[in-house]
Amino acid sequence: MGATQAQMQASEVQVKAAFIYNFALFTNWPADVMQADAPMVVCVTAQHPLQAALEKLTGKPVRGHRLEIRKINDGTVAGCHVLVF
Repeated sequence: MGATQAQMQASEVQVKAAFIYNFALFTNWPADVMQADAPMVVCVTAQHPLQAALEKLTGKPVRGHRLEIRKINDGTVAGCHVLVF
């Protein structure tokens, strides 16, 4: 049972990525910031430890929007709704 239980536990990065996703689920953005057909954009620095776990969430629904994960390399954060750095 010990090995099975260890396999079922989420890693720290998975839990943190899920927290960020849930933050987006429970946040309201003004209509002029979040267009009706636009994706919800989460920007993350390319070398961030959560980057891979966040990318696995790509396409999940967030309040009627498709989740998009964008890697930022040059510091440009225009168009980001959530920023992870």
